[in-house]
Amino acid sequence: MRFNLAKQFLAQLMKWDDIEATEHLKEIDLMSDIKYDSYDQFIPGIKFVGNFYLWLSQFEDIDDRKLMYEFVKKYIIYINSTQISHLIDLLYSTKIIPAIRQKVVKDFRNHGLTVNKYNNKRLDNAAEFKSHKRKTLFIGLSDGSHIDIIRRNSYLDNDQVLTNYYPDDTKIKELAEELEKSKDLVEGSEKKFESIVLIDDFTASGSSFIRIRDDGTFAGKLPKFFEAINGKEEFKKLLVDGFDIHLYFLIATKSALDHINAMLEQYKKQHPDLNVTLECVQMLYEDAKFTSHTGTEALAIQKIISQKRYINEPALTRAYKESYPAGNTDYYLGYRQCALTIVLNHNTPNNSLPIIWQPKREAGDRLYPLFYRITRH
Repeated sequence: MRFNLAKQFLAQLMKWDDIEATEHLKEIDLMSDIKYDSYDQFIPGIKFVGNFYLWLSQFEDIDDRKLMYEFVKKYIIYINSTQISHLIDLLYSTKIIPAIRQKVVKDFRNHGLTVNKYNNKRLDNAAEFKSHKRKTLFIGLSDGSHIDIIRRNSYLDNDQVLTNYYPDDTKIKELAEELEKSKDLVEGSEKKFESIVLIDDFTASGSSFIRIRDDGTFAGKLPKFFEAINGKEEFKKLLVDGFDIHLYFLIATKSALDHINAMLEQYKKQHPDLNVTLECVQMLYEDAKFTSHTGTEALAIQKIISQKRYINEPALTRAYKESYPAGNTDYYLGYRQCALTIVLNHNTPNNSLPIIWQPKREAGDRLYPLFYRITRH
C-alpha cells in the first residue's frame, strides 16, 4: 500500500498524465527491483520510490525535476551486492592466485625443476602453493573491504585474516601461534608471513590512502599501516625479511591509482626496503566523471546541482574532512572534485556528486539525500 501510494504521489509531483505515468512507473519498478531497493542505508519502511519522491520534491521547477529524473535513470552507476561478490571472486582468481603461483614457479626453479608457468593445475596442486597461501596475511582496510567474504570464498584460515590494520598484541600472538602449528607449511620453511595483502573496495582520489601534509610528512591509511608494522616489534617478528605488500582495490579510478603510485614512489625514498605493488579489479576512467558528459541535458543538470540552494556546505566540509576556501564553487562536484555518480550497495562514496547523498542542513530543510551516506574509515 505504501509503495503504491508513493508512486501515486510521485506521478502527481511530476505532473504525468495517465500514459506518461504508466510508462515512467514501469521504469521506476524496474530500477527499484533490479537495483536501488537493495541499498543498505535505506531506513525500514522507505525504499527507493519513497526516497525518490522526497528527493525530487526539493527541485521546485517542474523542468528541473524532469531533468533530475533523467539524471537518476541515465547517469547513476549503481553496483549491487552480487556485482561486488563477483569482483571479490575475480580479485582472488585473477590477482591473488597468480601472485602465489609466481612464488611456486620460483621455488621449483630454485630446486632445479622444470615447470611450465602456465600449468596452473600442477602449480595449484603443489604443496608449495598451499604453503605460500598460508604464509599470506590478509588485511581489510575498511568495513567496505568485504574481508569476510574473501575469507569464506578463498578458504582462508581464520588466523591469516585481520579485519583492521591495527592488530593488538593478543591477536599478534595468536597469529604467530597458529602459524607455528600450521600443517600447510612446507617442511623446513620459515614459519613467518612472507606476504601481506591489503584490500579495500573503492578509491576515487587515493588521498585517504596516502598524501603529503603541508609540513612534508605523509598521512593516510598506508603510512599508518607501515608505521604500525615498524612500531610493533612482535608484529615485525611475524614477517620474513624482504616481505612484500600487495594493495588491491575492487574498484578504482585511474587517477587514484596514479596518485597512490606517485606518493608511494616518494615514500619509498625514505623507506627503500618497502616492497609494495598496487592493482585493482575494475578500473574507472575519466568518462566515469559526470563532468565528462558535454551534451545539452548533462550540462543543464550540472547547472541545477551547482546552485547554492542545493548544496549543504557545512555537511560537505565535514564529509570532505578539509576546509574549502570561502566562496569555493566546487562543493557540488564531490570530494576532490571527482564528480562521480557511483553508488555502492552498502554506501555512497563522498567522491560522488553530493546531490546524491548529502544530508539535510537542518530540521524542515527541503534538501533530501537520494542515497543516504554514512561516514566510514
